[in-house]
Amino acid sequence: MKKNISSYLKNCIEMAQASSDAIFFSDMNGYVSFFNKAAKELTSHESENECGLRIGEIILFSTQNDSQRVNDLLVQVNQSLTAKGPVECSLCKPNKIESIPIKVLANPLFLKCGTLDRIMLTFRHIPISKQQSEELQFMRFAFDRAADAILWADDKNQIIYANDAACEHVGYTRKELLQLSIPDISVNHNPDQFSEIWKTLHQVHHVLYESLHRHKSGEAIPIEISLNLLEYKGRIYTCAIVRDIRERQLFETKLEKSEKISRLLKNIAFSANQAESVSDILQTSLKLICEYKEWPVAHAYILDRECKDRLISSDIWYYATEDRFDSFREVTDSTPFSFGEGFIGKVWEDGKPGWIRDVTKNENYSRGRSLKNIGVRGAFAIPIFGQHGIFAVLEFYSTQVEPLDESIIGVASHTAFQIGVVIRRKVAEEKLYDLNAELEKRVKERTLELEASNLHLKTAVDQAEAGNRAKSEFLANMSHELRTPLHGILSFAHFGVTRNNSVSPEKNLQYFSKIEKSGNILLMLLNDLLDLSKLESDNFTLDITNCSLNLVIGAVVDEFDSLLAEKNLRICFHKPDFDIEADIDPGRIRQVVRNLLSNAVKFSSTENNIDIHLYQNDDGVLFSVANEGVGIPEGELSSVFKKFVQSSITKTGAGGTGLGLSICKQIIIAHNGKIWAETKKSGGSTFIVEIPKTQT
Repeated sequence: MKKNISSYLKNCIEMAQASSDAIFFSDMNGYVSFFNKAAKELTSHESENECGLRIGEIILFSTQNDSQRVNDLLVQVNQSLTAKGPVECSLCKPNKIESIPIKVLANPLFLKCGTLDRIMLTFRHIPISKQQSEELQFMRFAFDRAADAILWADDKNQIIYANDAACEHVGYTRKELLQLSIPDISVNHNPDQFSEIWKTLHQVHHVLYESLHRHKSGEAIPIEISLNLLEYKGRIYTCAIVRDIRERQLFETKLEKSEKISRLLKNIAFSANQAESVSDILQTSLKLICEYKEWPVAHAYILDRECKDRLISSDIWYYATEDRFDSFREVTDSTPFSFGEGFIGKVWEDGKPGWIRDVTKNENYSRGRSLKNIGVRGAFAIPIFGQHGIFAVLEFYSTQVEPLDESIIGVASHTAFQIGVVIRRKVAEEKLYDLNAELEKRVKERTLELEASNLHLKTAVDQAEAGNRAKSEFLANMSHELRTPLHGILSFAHFGVTRNNSVSPEKNLQYFSKIEKSGNILLMLLNDLLDLSKLESDNFTLDITNCSLNLVIGAVVDEFDSLLAEKNLRICFHKPDFDIEADIDPGRIRQVVRNLLSNAVKFSSTENNIDIHLYQNDDGVLFSVANEGVGIPEGELSSVFKKFVQSSITKTGAGGTGLGLSICKQIIIAHNGKIWAETKKSGGSTFIVEIPKTQT
């Protein structure tokens, strides 16, 4: 029997060697024991008798799906003991650009006592025309030589193709990339976010967005992805054209920094020109530079008027957090500096900006211990020149070790120049004052009259300017809102006047009805404006009392019975069995509930429910109003709370002033709470209010 088996095996091997198809012998688990000469062209192995390697380790499949199809074929033959196939897949030739379309067949060999001994896998080329082959090779060549990274993935996000730029982009070889999926090279891959992208992609077949790719080294690379969708033979594929945007982001960062510096210089120049005193411009300069650099504290040393050879601490300070620097201020107020002494004295002596990376490790800085205790490290100082030399030194401090920043040195020089302009201007003003003193003495009575007249005129000008500013702001915000109802009133009134003798009473009644409707809209708008103005004023106060929110909300719900009947709507008030109490202004909270319910009724379809939920948690009391109407787009959930802003979906529908939600927000903020909106997946929107139980 063994002789017959050996003879049969020998015949099979001879037949395999003579075949133009690539043939492999493997066991039931896919471990290869033999492959023929034709198979060598498909592998990176020279030996025709590879033992101990699986078929997927010898052949480079184009995708993992192709490898899985061949493994499934082995399992089917092992289970059925019959030939299976063919299945179609594609292989990558070693060191070649093109892929090879293949049909794979599997046949059982050498049945001994009913047991399968070996399986023969036959890989047969799927013939394509010479023109098709050249076109495929050219397209693959073009893709591989493209400057941008190109990745193809199947509907399971498995990478099935990557060009040379993609391999270089993430630092993997092509073989390594074809074993990965898109989430493997994405930084902080968010399935929910990708699901939204995938959903959009199915609708428009193209999405452009920014993300991060993970390099093989672990580096996160900012990228711009142009994602395209393609359906082929019943399957969905995506093609991602990936562009490295590190240089673009670096340029944008530099541009943003340049713009910030430009704004800073402009603000300093404007402040210098508007300053009433030297102290004002020093104080403003400290603030503007600290805000630009995000430094927490700054201070001005000034020349001692009684002793011109030392600088003393002034009361000109800037704090991000005042209490934190009390101890440092105490030390500074008691530490003067002589010419050339310490950090401040050295800046005075050199006449140019000074920089210390870490004051806690600088021997020339005498106040380092007081700063170390409050977590301050870097220091920067600039001299300020007056008419007769340096009269002040401004010092700034950072919470971290600060490398030298040339840009802030330039800003400092500009600041010093602008302050010098102010000094010279003030000196000139003083000289002019002295020259005019004698003249003012001679015409004292007339001057007093002129001063009184000027004071009256200044008051009138201030009032006029204030009124003009108020008028401009009002017109800017309300031109459209007021014009629309007024236009309706005037238009229909004109129709009534000019056509009174030619139209029927019914038509006149229609004109009057529309006039009344426009008038009501105008009245509602003016009421909302007055209410919002009161809420935003400094004199606005709440009438806080501890009361039941169950009763407050329930009372408002009862007000809407007639409106609900018109649209056949229902309000479902879901409340606990016990009273939920909180410190609130019940009138204002009723106003919030009334506005939210009014919107819910306005934007709900007929025969739907409006749900109100009331509950509490550890943080406070919450209630929500949900409708089943048109909803609010995700990108507009926060903007609808701004003045005169309505949702793009609703602003042309049921109408409104665009002030109701802004009023609600001001009331809730006054209660130390918050309000926000969410879009329901089933349609409609939900507005949620959270306020603390007690007001402190």
